[in-house]
Amino acid sequence: MPAIPYTPTQTTPWLDLSGRTMSSPWVRAKIAFLIIATLLAFTFRVAALDTYGLSEDEVNKVQAIDQYRLGHFSANAEHPMLMKLAMWGSLDIARAWNRVAPREWSLPLETALRLPNAIAGVATTPVMFGIADRAATAPSSSAHSGVERHHYTIAARVRPLVVFWINREGVGDAVVTRRRAPGEARYSLLIGSDPDRAPLHINRWGYIEEEIHGADARLLGLMTESEEESIEQAEANIRRQSSGRRTFKVIQANADGQEARARVMSIAAPEDYTFRHLQIVLGLAQRDWPDGQSRVIRLPSGARPGFLAALADVMHAPSANPITYVYYGRLYELRRTRADGIPNFRIAHTSYGPAVAADFLITSTSDGERTRFSMTYGTEGAFAEVPLRVMYQPRWWMQVELTIDDAADASGLTDRVPQ
Repeated sequence: MPAIPYTPTQTTPWLDLSGRTMSSPWVRAKIAFLIIATLLAFTFRVAALDTYGLSEDEVNKVQAIDQYRLGHFSANAEHPMLMKLAMWGSLDIARAWNRVAPREWSLPLETALRLPNAIAGVATTPVMFGIADRAATAPSSSAHSGVERHHYTIAARVRPLVVFWINREGVGDAVVTRRRAPGEARYSLLIGSDPDRAPLHINRWGYIEEEIHGADARLLGLMTESEEESIEQAEANIRRQSSGRRTFKVIQANADGQEARARVMSIAAPEDYTFRHLQIVLGLAQRDWPDGQSRVIRLPSGARPGFLAALADVMHAPSANPITYVYYGRLYELRRTRADGIPNFRIAHTSYGPAVAADFLITSTSDGERTRFSMTYGTEGAFAEVPLRVMYQPRWWMQVELTIDDAADASGLTDRVPQ
């Protein structure tokens, strides 16, 4: 398969949840909970240690401790020596305490002997808390397999009239994945509205993946066909699609250092599939294609094989010069036009550390058409080069905002994206 000679640059992984910077209130809450849990464990374990007399096993331990005092450390060797040494110290401290303490505050032999075991049990509380906290914030299994996945919630602003906007939160979802290894990389983006939550039950979504192996690169993209220029046209299209059928536009492309080839077709799906049916639509898109003309273009040196690869590079190594990439047999230039540093970017109660709020411009080299979008991305630590918030206006009457929220992937959408 011909492809672009493109070697991915090594960058900081997009996300390691175990390294997430948590907000101060959340940290204080965890510490307070741990202290309370430890105190409760201590209270329940230490209370009434002298309720019952010594068992035969405990009598053997007392005898072993007496032998320790005489220098005979082989006595009662079936019990761990470390715990018996702790009991020895506890008994001696209790005897010293009982010589000076009032009678009602004296420590019984049973309490002194059992206290080390009770303290050891209490010590397991912070250990188990740490294990549970680590498990709750650990990266998903996909991260361990080298695939990084990030979920985003989508808010939309619709302008029915020129003079005002209507805001709507949670109208859709997006998932970005990335897998990088020496000499290869793979990027994907799934984004769309959720007809169960979106106004007018709009069902618009798309998916693109770029796969690079050494000098080879391949691109697959699909999207719902929609060319609405107004809300009225969108409503009319929705009424026409009420029969349940849906048309998708599919793009397949590959390239080498000399040229790029791409072809596009439309496929009619039997049902109005949503982004949750990605695998089904991919199956339709990857069937044998009919013969047709391909769009072919010569490539300049250093052209990236797709938009996602170009965006990853512009975050990794910002430059005043644009990055050229190819898409559907056309060349585009991606340029960062503005960048403002943010010392500590926050979303709700979560802190993501240092970030950059930037504006970007995409220019078609064939007809000069321009597309603008804004993006805030991390610059240090676990969130270095991670898109945190993206703003895009695909139509004059609609704006879309993506906000990172991995914890909100209640529908398990990230598991539906191919690795």
